[in-house]
Amino acid sequence: MGMKSAGNRAGNRAGIAVGVLWVATFGLLAIGLLLLASLDVRLVQSGREWPGLQVGLARRQLAWIGVGLLLAWTASRVDFRRWRQLAVPFAFALFVLLTAVLIPGVGVAVLGARKWLCLWPLGWLQPSVLATGALVLFMAWWYQMDARRTSLLDWIPVAAMLGFAALVFVEPDIGTALLVVLTGTAMMVFGRAQFQHVVVGLFLPVALLSWLIDRDPFAMGRLMAFFARDPASPVDVPTFFLALKGGGWLGAGLGNGHWARYFFPDAADGLVTAVIGEELGFVGLLGVIGCYLAMLGSGVYIGAKAPDRFGALLGYGIVVALIAQVVLNVLVVTALLPLRALPLPLVSRGGFSLCVPLVGVGVLWSIANACGENRPEAEGAETDDGRPPPPSQKDRNALA
Repeated sequence: MGMKSAGNRAGNRAGIAVGVLWVATFGLLAIGLLLLASLDVRLVQSGREWPGLQVGLARRQLAWIGVGLLLAWTASRVDFRRWRQLAVPFAFALFVLLTAVLIPGVGVAVLGARKWLCLWPLGWLQPSVLATGALVLFMAWWYQMDARRTSLLDWIPVAAMLGFAALVFVEPDIGTALLVVLTGTAMMVFGRAQFQHVVVGLFLPVALLSWLIDRDPFAMGRLMAFFARDPASPVDVPTFFLALKGGGWLGAGLGNGHWARYFFPDAADGLVTAVIGEELGFVGLLGVIGCYLAMLGSGVYIGAKAPDRFGALLGYGIVVALIAQVVLNVLVVTALLPLRALPLPLVSRGGFSLCVPLVGVGVLWSIANACGENRPEAEGAETDDGRPPPPSQKDRNALA
């Protein structure tokens, strides 16, 4: 009776966490819609066409929000444990798509980066957007099994992470490749991987990136321009600071910012953070950061109360991937990282890039729905697929 009561309390608290999660999510979606509507007005006033940026940003964003919310609701209705069956097929399919992007005539190059595939009836698809999600799912599936800790097979998650990161890097998309490495490393820590796996997974990509930058004149020039603060740099970092400073505490107001037009077309993508700082001010930025922190706290709580190890790892991975992308975006906008800014999740314009975090929220909701259940490992009950739980390390040592 007491155990059932404890389960009910855990379920109720998880329900509160889900409520906080959705309030923060809708807050970010609303801010993004307002900013895109403001940019629509600027596009009309400019009287010129911008490559990759057309009037109707808010309308298209609203349509994609509808699609993303539908997918999120669908994901919340599916038992999260069913995702285990898709972990390996999804990772393999994404590996194929990331490879296909690099094949001339198959992948489509835009602005010098070969990131896109045209898949009927989905239209344009950017496989790298799915890389962190596929990696989180695969690593959660892998590290749920405590038995795999002493063989060469333990290097498979490291190889998967490095393979995804390498394929994304050569598109080239350095920011997303770095996001994949950071997310994968965090998953190895959560999964209690061996120390050498974490070290290799984190430092090998850094060493390889340094070597490639040294051999690439454009990348080296971009890095030197970053440190020298060269106005001719592909990314005018000081302008970001001017936008952030110009907003003050309360901002210039929607549509009244001075610097946003200098960010086209990236003002609707990664540089939307600078637009927030100028038009909504420091208070607006704090509100956005507060929403992300609320999502982080809710996601961590849901993961901690998950009924099994797979749910815990999956919940942690979803929020880590989201927050890591936010951190990388802020580091670029504040001139601490010489890369192209990644989209700000749930705020920047997006198609599939908007749907992916919403699906993650739906999966967290599904995990929260099961938070009142007892952990099979703790109760000695059967696992969700009907098999008895694996023996603990203590039992295996006794048998040996």
